Amino acid sequence: MARGWTPNHRMLLFLPLSVLVFLQECVAGPLRFGTMQQSARAGHLRNRQTSLISRQISFVAPVAVRKSSLSDDSSSFGGSKINAPVHPNPQMARKPISVFGMAVGTTENRTSQSGGATFKARPAQAQQNVNSTNSSVSNRDANGTMSQTNLYPPLPRNCNGTLQVDSIHTLYYEEYGRDPANESEADALHPPLTALFLHGGPGAGCFPNHARFFDPARYRIILFDQRGCGRSAPRGETRNNSLAHLVEDCEALRVELGVDKWDVVLGGSWGATLALAYAQEYPGSVSSIILRGVCTFRSQEVEWLFGRDGGASVLNPAGWKEFEDAVGIDASGCKGGDTRYSEDNHNDLEKRRAALHAYYDCLLGEDSLVRLQAAKSWFKWEMGISALAGFSGNDKDKDNSDSPIACLQFRKRTGWEFLDKGGQHVALNSAGQAAPDVVSSLRQWQRSSIKSPSSRNGAKIRSIQQYELPANLTPLNCAEDEAKQFIPAQAMLTCFYSVNDKYMMQKFDLLSKERIERIRHIPCIAVQGGQDTICPIDTALDLHTVWPEMELRVLLASGHSMYDPAISRELVRATERLQQEGTN
Repeated sequence: MARGWTPNHRMLLFLPLSVLVFLQECVAGPLRFGTMQQSARAGHLRNRQTSLISRQISFVAPVAVRKSSLSDDSSSFGGSKINAPVHPNPQMARKPISVFGMAVGTTENRTSQSGGATFKARPAQAQQNVNSTNSSVSNRDANGTMSQTNLYPPLPRNCNGTLQVDSIHTLYYEEYGRDPANESEADALHPPLTALFLHGGPGAGCFPNHARFFDPARYRIILFDQRGCGRSAPRGETRNNSLAHLVEDCEALRVELGVDKWDVVLGGSWGATLALAYAQEYPGSVSSIILRGVCTFRSQEVEWLFGRDGGASVLNPAGWKEFEDAVGIDASGCKGGDTRYSEDNHNDLEKRRAALHAYYDCLLGEDSLVRLQAAKSWFKWEMGISALAGFSGNDKDKDNSDSPIACLQFRKRTGWEFLDKGGQHVALNSAGQAAPDVVSSLRQWQRSSIKSPSSRNGAKIRSIQQYELPANLTPLNCAEDEAKQFIPAQAMLTCFYSVNDKYMMQKFDLLSKERIERIRHIPCIAVQGGQDTICPIDTALDLHTVWPEMELRVLLASGHSMYDPAISRELVRATERLQQEGTN
């Protein structure tokens, strides 16, 4: 089943640690509960001219004030000038630097009339470029369909801004596509649709390529970095950082930007969790939903990737052993000979998650060198699992299957059916099976070994313990001062959310009947890779069971990445379909 590591993956193991951490955050992309954005992100990094050390971006602009109902009560706000947040751990603090090379306080920054949010100046003729780029249909073939790149051409950013949501967190956002500030009278006859893109991770951040899933001539596209990651500040911050807070942030951003209702909310992996939670909490704010790599952050899903007896550890046993060895977890599942967990208690949560908890202490602890060592091992584990799906950035210009059947689709009016690459119905697969007969065979979970806690009540955030790595590890080729400048936000936040999954999700039983009823009327298209080893198909099928109104499209040969050719094609088709329905 496992296809192993590609030469490119093996090469990563010999890079310096600082480069590995850099790649984890910016090239490899979110893997568990996130997006694998390898080749595309590398291009963004070149465009940003971001050096390894300058990855310590922090925010410097005053921001508009909006206090979330979930914000802490440690301070109140008044006026529009807010001091930059201070990180509670001085070792993680950042020195303010310019964003995209623009010095703070220059005339190129301007303040909106909506309450003090600081924006970058709009690029000259940005809207004209959007219209001309789209009208050129350079990314489409003679039949009007997307070319092999699948995505719309790169877009200029219309503007960016920040929004302070409590005394700790400042969100960063960007706008692409249609620009309400530069609309002509003719444009006013066809007002733009508004799209909100929710990135994965948790902790991955947004990149300009995320806007390319939408038609820039029809959509006003909003990207934002969730708490603690990307260019939101403070980076790596876990205080006041939960799913409930992120849901409130989506709503606060909608109000701040003057959006009456999001026409489309697109979320992938962890972003799918946030999209569902937000729509269920604010169904009146969402007109339609697109999900990719469906994740609902149940304990079983955490166990799949980070549990000792989870499916991923079975799929890649050598990689799992390395993952455990790096933090001193022995063959019995204990640290340093600790015998608290006996063999007859093999499924004890503490034992199953011993490695995850060790990484928690390393990644969130005070020792910067330990944190980077752990980040390196975390990155290697995630890359190993992602390799099992068989898609790498080098495959972006190739279709990923020779099978005549490309998609397994469910629509409520037609039921399950096979489709070929042209979207035509296929009655039977090569084994002579009809579509409904193969659905259950796609499930990957080993139900006998993946267990879920019986209750979410009383969940608390796990405390952080001082942790010493095994003495036999190769010392880092990295100075301590340099290590302090790196905050591997994605690894930190993914680990933080995974360890504290009961706390994060106690309010959000996303598959419950009561919560599904809140969104049953909202059109939803879910795109799922049949070979996804990060967010296996089980969750998408479970969501379909309780929400049959949702259209589910399973790309049988595809994995987790949104840049997998078949998946990116389906996501663009989904935004175009919803665009047409929103216009009618």
